Amino acid sequence: MRVLYKSQNVARAHHWMVKATDALAEARKLSSSGQTRLGAYNRLYYAAHHIGVALLALVGKPIKSHSALMNQFGLEWVKQRGFPTSYAKLLSTLEKERTMADYGEYVPTLERDVRRRLSKVEAFVKRAWKEVPPFSTGRVLKVLLSENSDI
Repeated sequence: MRVLYKSQNVARAHHWMVKATDALAEARKLSSSGQTRLGAYNRLYYAAHHIGVALLALVGKPIKSHSALMNQFGLEWVKQRGFPTSYAKLLSTLEKERTMADYGEYVPTLERDVRRRLSKVEAFVKRAWKEVPPFSTGRVLKVLLSENSDI
């Protein structure tokens, strides 16, 4: 049975999923360059972060901090909706690795490690899209009209 979500929440979820997809594409490029794998950790985390924000937006739960995302995602999606725990763990792991990559003195940057993370985030994207309903043209127009009184 498909859950019905508010049109505005579906629109917001789609915006965040597009950002997640873009961040994942950036991570792929950074990883394959061989020169900026540390940046790949950053983009991988933000891809996962944007997925979490998208799913929480879908249920009308805005997020204001990284720690709130971790907590709310676990409560709302893992505990209440049976979303796989592995994705909550992945989000937490990626946040730690991103922090080390951005601010720490050392982060292992073996290409195979980055590729493993890439495949896990790719699976997270695919799984999240199963939760986000299609966004029809009618819904797009409705949201545009509600957000832009000049149209």
